[in-house]
Amino acid sequence: MRAIGTVKSAAVGKTVSAIGAGDWTKGKADAKVILIEYGDFQCPACGTYYPMMRQIVEEYGDRILFAFREYPLGTIHPYGNLAAQAAESAGVQGKFWEMYDQLYDNQQSWSRGDDVKKTFADYAQTIGIDVTRWQQDLESAAVKSKITTDVAGGDAGGVDGTPSFYLNNVKVENPKSVEGFRTLLDEALSSS
Repeated sequence: MRAIGTVKSAAVGKTVSAIGAGDWTKGKADAKVILIEYGDFQCPACGTYYPMMRQIVEEYGDRILFAFREYPLGTIHPYGNLAAQAAESAGVQGKFWEMYDQLYDNQQSWSRGDDVKKTFADYAQTIGIDVTRWQQDLESAAVKSKITTDVAGGDAGGVDGTPSFYLNNVKVENPKSVEGFRTLLDEALSSS
């Protein structure tokens, strides 16, 4: 596997499916510029990019649409699939982004924890959802199917590590900084 963000991927330029009803998005639904991230909540590189994404989403607001798609790397991140399920089950109750923040804000602690499922249940309680329902949804076919669909779409679009970014559905080399994202987004905005 390549070092994330350091080597130009052969997949740069590959495309993924357009934003659909099942995608988790922030920003203006009809924005001319769409930034999609394929990520794994346990991935240290994704954790490093998380504050950048928060800043970009806040800065660009309704000028862009940001989407997050699941791409857990279960072979190297043993809790990646469970974390994806935790976020998706929170999403069933309308709290995907709140769980997304909990998972990334606390990545250092839960990724080394012993009882990760209990930790995630504590996060569910913290964000104010029905924990019993969340636990049922955690193992549901619908939640698992959503993750499988995201991964399959990423595979088809050339995801070769996490995070992977797509600008207007086309894979781009990972920017190394907020300034790098600004350059890409500003160029896309000026040409749209």
